[in-house]
Amino acid sequence: MKHAKNIKVLVVEDNFMNKILIKEMLTLNGYEVLEASTGKEAVDTAGKERPDIVFMDIHLPEVDGFEATRLIKG
Repeated sequence: MKHAKNIKVLVVEDNFMNKILIKEMLTLNGYEVLEASTGKEAVDTAGKERPDIVFMDIHLPEVDGFEATRLIKG
């Protein structure tokens, strides 16, 4: 099992306060946190960084969370 410090988490959230809260909770527990604010940005970041976990908002600008998840999984 990986330790939290070896786990990369992509947080996809367009609400600034929600993103800060999630990022803070994960960082305090030792996770490496990547951020994206749009579905397109999430797909690009996931392709480059290969996160272990993705927290995906559903209502996003450009590409919604469902489509972004489908593209990331593909």
